[in-house]
Amino acid sequence: MIKTYAIARWEYLEKVKKKSFIASLLIVPLFMFGSIYIPIYFSDSEEEISKAFAIIDAYGFINNSLDTTLANKYKLPSGKPLYNLISFNNIESNSESQKKSAISQTLSDEIEGYIFIRKTLVNDSKVEVEFGSKNIMNRTDQVRMQAAIEEIIFANSLQKAGYDYSIVKKYKPKINLSTVQVTSQNESKEKGALETFFSGYILNMLLFLLVMTTGQMMVRSLVEEKTNKLVEVLLSSCSPKELLSGKIIGLSLLGLSMVGFWIILFVAATFVSSENIFTIESLNLILSVAYLVGGYFLFASLYIAIGSLSSSEQDAQQITGYLSMIIVIPLLLIVPVMQSPNALFVKILSYIPFFTSSLMMLRLSIQTPPTFEIISTLILLFASGYGMMITAGKIFKVGILFTGKKPNFKELIRWIRMK
Repeated sequence: MIKTYAIARWEYLEKVKKKSFIASLLIVPLFMFGSIYIPIYFSDSEEEISKAFAIIDAYGFINNSLDTTLANKYKLPSGKPLYNLISFNNIESNSESQKKSAISQTLSDEIEGYIFIRKTLVNDSKVEVEFGSKNIMNRTDQVRMQAAIEEIIFANSLQKAGYDYSIVKKYKPKINLSTVQVTSQNESKEKGALETFFSGYILNMLLFLLVMTTGQMMVRSLVEEKTNKLVEVLLSSCSPKELLSGKIIGLSLLGLSMVGFWIILFVAATFVSSENIFTIESLNLILSVAYLVGGYFLFASLYIAIGSLSSSEQDAQQITGYLSMIIVIPLLLIVPVMQSPNALFVKILSYIPFFTSSLMMLRLSIQTPPTFEIISTLILLFASGYGMMITAGKIFKVGILFTGKKPNFKELIRWIRMK
């Protein structure tokens, strides 16, 4: 036990003094905060430049009304209208020719885009509107134009039917929708979709960064010690089990130090920021930490086995790259999982140990899974981690002194079966 403590202490102090570790303490949280707060900042920032759009109106009465409606609703900080609509109706008699002129000016960046309103032969209940622009990903402009055109045509239809739109409009309700997460009969909590998304995202990113940083440190340390024959000196004064335990404890403490520092920074940023991007119940947070720890030790065991088998850093990086892809897969599924946390495919993937921690942390942040699933997946995760730790220990015992050609699958099985 004394030797295990000495190895753990040496591993911790040796790594914590490195410039790369100190840099990661600051670079990683800056990356995380930037990926969260920068999109929020730019999405909330006000437009500062007016946008010119060409309008081709087959109805003949929409263009002027649309210009007035948009000018009244959307303005620049200076008070000028955000949208500047240019009527193309009088340029040429043919609508398609007018459209070509609008496309030409869009391509030359003279205007932002065009709105082509086609008149249908049936009635005004269905209107064909074509929105053309170089950037079709700007949904804000599209939604605003669509809503304004619908309002104008609706008002015109009411007027034809003998109704006064200004009076009808007074009876149109204004709905302020708030989302409330129902947790029990007597308990519910107002919670936004943004908070829910980032709660699951942050926990998964924490696991990913923890595994990637400490896992790669572990692999690099083992490869260096094998290369410079230091491992032979260490094994002359301690057993492989003591060396393995010391490395796991030391690097785990290193990882916990990193996580603790990141949590302090995150809590401080949350208090300073006006945006609440993380909210999760106390019990679910405790369960999420349990999944985080279980997932970490499962992947840490894999990294130990890989590091003891690798003879060069290039081989180790290639294999750890494949491992990182396994951790990334749940992050690619974050949108469908958040939309349907209790879907059959999500439940099945939750019972695959390599995905258990990530998916269950996501599900806990969205909707608490049934108690049976929580208990069974936790048992499965820690049992898999324990089994992987024993397997990694057996591979480590032989692989740490193994040099030359890489062992094949049969040799690995023989190492694992050795008592």
